[in-house]
Amino acid sequence: MRGTGSHWLWIAAVLAAACSGDTEAAGGAAGGAGGGAAAAPAPASAGDAAALGIAFGLPRAVAAAVQSSRSMVVEAVWFASAQNGFSLTGQVTRTGTVTVTQLGAQFAPTPTDKLVVQIGDQVHEFESIDATVNPQADSPTAYLQAPHRLAYLHRLRDQGEARIDERFDGGAFESSVTGWTTLAGRRYDVALTARGGGQGNGGLDGAESQTRYELAGTVRGGGVEVDVRERHSTSYASAVSLGLLYSQRGWASRFEATIGSAVRTGGARYAFADVQVQTDAKEKGGQRSDDVTQVAGAILRDGRPFAQIQLQGGVAVAVAAGGAVIPLALPAR
Repeated sequence: MRGTGSHWLWIAAVLAAACSGDTEAAGGAAGGAGGGAAAAPAPASAGDAAALGIAFGLPRAVAAAVQSSRSMVVEAVWFASAQNGFSLTGQVTRTGTVTVTQLGAQFAPTPTDKLVVQIGDQVHEFESIDATVNPQADSPTAYLQAPHRLAYLHRLRDQGEARIDERFDGGAFESSVTGWTTLAGRRYDVALTARGGGQGNGGLDGAESQTRYELAGTVRGGGVEVDVRERHSTSYASAVSLGLLYSQRGWASRFEATIGSAVRTGGARYAFADVQVQTDAKEKGGQRSDDVTQVAGAILRDGRPFAQIQLQGGVAVAVAAGGAVIPLALPAR
């Protein structure tokens, strides 16, 4: 969930539960003299299909948001402090407004109870910022590469709120996020923790990193309960300094996951068995792409085979035994 320079890269994937592999073979060889095949499982209801999309996509969406969040708050504090004369006073600025445009960043000293970052029409609010101070770090990237503790509340009005807390000792880390987001008018509560380690390097304008970690926690809401158990590996490169022009800022990442989570909805329990997911994402100048590029594995329902995961037209789908195709997509906000 963390890379050096962007430690919380949860480009996560999909709900899944480990299964024993002791499932019945398709075709029902133990049938009677008539030799009839076992009946295909009933199709998933619309609600169950939506739950599969939430479980597949929401952890990844939270991951990308938190990755951007922690980089944003550190850079904003760094920029605001520099504008307030940190080199002379040594005082860290945790309030005010940083406005980012295509021409660069500007700082204003108000409000005095939180730090606001405005990028285009999005207004991010950071409160209760608690961070260790490292006067030897000469850039936000250097700060994130060094041992530190960082905790704060991030609010994006009418869209979500999260309390983020991380500790990094220079090799191993533990990071957590607790909060909520809304999708299609429904609220989803998220509580996730990552533990692992990583390595990387960086300079004033960007960083490269590789990270491996275990992700565990829950997603609850809209009649969906996801118990998240995943192993993640990420590679990340960025050029995101506020000192760069807007059109020059960007990052790219590759995420690979092995999934062992489970989801309950509508009285059924779904699980992804031995699911592998690869996601490639990038952003530059405000233009972003985030694509699932490889998937493999099976979905079980109540312990029995239900569907295979495939890519169709670049979209991850679950193809049920009866031929029904379930897009693994998040509902529109």
